[in-house]
Amino acid sequence: MEQERNVQGWWDRLGLHDGSRRRLGWLGAVLVLGLLLMGLSSTASAPQVAAVSADAADVPAVSAAVSPEAELEGRLRSILSRIEGVGQVDVTVTFAAGTLTEYAVNASTTLRTTEENDTSGQSRSVVEQTSSDSLVLLDGDGSPVAVRQSMAEVQGVLVVAEGGSDPAVCVQISAALQNLLAVPAHKIVICPAGA
Repeated sequence: MEQERNVQGWWDRLGLHDGSRRRLGWLGAVLVLGLLLMGLSSTASAPQVAAVSADAADVPAVSAAVSPEAELEGRLRSILSRIEGVGQVDVTVTFAAGTLTEYAVNASTTLRTTEENDTSGQSRSVVEQTSSDSLVLLDGDGSPVAVRQSMAEVQGVLVVAEGGSDPAVCVQISAALQNLLAVPAHKIVICPAGA
């Protein structure tokens, strides 16, 4: 009971009422969560490159082993090959960083206040705050629970198409890629396919 009074006195000395304390607690929890997520996220120092090549009639196969980046290239190949005059197409996308996955975290904070008295009759309160975080795991297989997954950032796109020598086809391919990937035109290269 005395410890609760000491904590209450500490909050009062800081001039914080119940609403401010709750907001401060939430802010601390969000800060700890953000720091944990930054520590968990990993970015590759070198660009990642994946290439997919097939006939225009092929439908991109999606399996558990296919990365999201390779799946994107397959979908782009399928879409671009359907544009009139493009023909067979190869698509290579270079990524600045890999896919980022954010995981759910259980955060707990413990606040401990100690009242100390010295020989001169002076007293002071010492407040210790301890935080701990742990990933939320699925019961069945023990894998972490993903909260959000962000697609990898596209650094550049190379398209090799049979119709790549036709300027009108190149304009259509470039416009499609700019809209689909939100990539500026100077990061898209379109080349005609050789024999």
